[in-house]
Amino acid sequence: MSCLRHCTRSLLSSFSSSPICLRRLSSSNHHAAARAILIQKFPPTASINDLLSLKGLGHPVESAFRIKHNNDVEIRYLEADSARYVRTFSGRNAIIYGGQLLDIKLLPPRRLPVEIVAAIGLRAASRMVVIRDTRGLTEEKLREELERRFGETERVWVNENDRRAVVTFSHIHEAIKARKTLQDEGWPVNFRDYLPRPPKHSQTGKFPHYGVVMKGVRASPREVLRELDPILNLRNGDPSRVQTFPQGTLLAFGDSSNADKFTRFYRPPPGVIVDFHPKHAPSLLENAAIKLGACRTLIMDRFKDPSIDFDRLHRDFSVFGDIFYVYLDHEKAQARVVYTNIASALKAMEDIYENLANLKYSIYNGAQITFGQFPNNRGELSPLRPLFIRRQDLEASVGVEGPTGPDNGYDDFQHIDSRPLSTIGEVEWREAWDDATGDTRYDVLPLREGLS
Repeated sequence: MSCLRHCTRSLLSSFSSSPICLRRLSSSNHHAAARAILIQKFPPTASINDLLSLKGLGHPVESAFRIKHNNDVEIRYLEADSARYVRTFSGRNAIIYGGQLLDIKLLPPRRLPVEIVAAIGLRAASRMVVIRDTRGLTEEKLREELERRFGETERVWVNENDRRAVVTFSHIHEAIKARKTLQDEGWPVNFRDYLPRPPKHSQTGKFPHYGVVMKGVRASPREVLRELDPILNLRNGDPSRVQTFPQGTLLAFGDSSNADKFTRFYRPPPGVIVDFHPKHAPSLLENAAIKLGACRTLIMDRFKDPSIDFDRLHRDFSVFGDIFYVYLDHEKAQARVVYTNIASALKAMEDIYENLANLKYSIYNGAQITFGQFPNNRGELSPLRPLFIRRQDLEASVGVEGPTGPDNGYDDFQHIDSRPLSTIGEVEWREAWDDATGDTRYDVLPLREGLS
């Protein structure tokens, strides 16, 4: 550990004095933008599946449904870039269906629910599920059963020879619920993935590298992050994963440009070699979740119970993976749980969502929970809709179809402070023993609390 600290301090002094600081090099510019389009007066006899098959319209989708009273179709893409592309494409190239020119316009922004991002990062969630054994149900019977239990389907296809089916739901929420419920009941079912993909080439035109190896740095992931954290204020929360091996440390970046900048501007001390690692990268699932707003940090804002403390936060959230640190500000009623691996944050978010209908997380009543990718500008709206924990909903057994359900249009545009820790004021780091994990841990609190 002493060697790591020596090496890292040398890194910090040389790196921060370089002409361009890494935190200023993060070129991401993700604003909360429209990601839904409206196609007006779509032919009533045509299917939405046919519509999405048209050139220019095929991108990963959260939901697609027909507004019955006027035959308009609303499509909510997972990414705002997709909606902008469709709008631009339709302006340059006439999109025609059945001899009719389609009129396409952007709709006001709607934030993407964080539980959808978690499901994509863990299970490649999409609106399509594949059932490998329909148990003899015909297409008509299968559609009837699925719509009765889970919601509207857009398309059901059954191969009666091998009893396999592909089902496309109107909303990804319905597909997520169907996959989990049917799998719990023993059905052989999974998603057909349709993921947002990383670029095939980096901004420099070269093959992108997402993994970086630091040979000669031997310490735990928490220790490595503790020393690098002051300079790694990257908007998307990179690195997405830190792992150690006998010869050094591996960093996985969700944005290849961040990996490139780290290797270019990190001046390693003697004995440390930094280079790209071609195989150490986020999975396609994790990369998709990062593009949509996920990171290693969970932010919990506006909880009401004053008894919430570091012990409780570590106990509740360490079950999902190794925690880098927990930040707790009682005065602002905010906590942050920062993991060493993005997969842990995704698992935690999924578990909170799946347990909204019981009292597992009721101590956090009043809280909004989201991922901690921070905005470029002060007051900028997050592109993600947080989970909301409300005790009255729990006691009424509202569950997942309550304030975070897919169809009620509920959203709360209150600002959640997700700025990097180094910019929100002076803090105190405490190293403590954790009986729950049998290891040391980092607790971080505002300096005003540390002095109290």
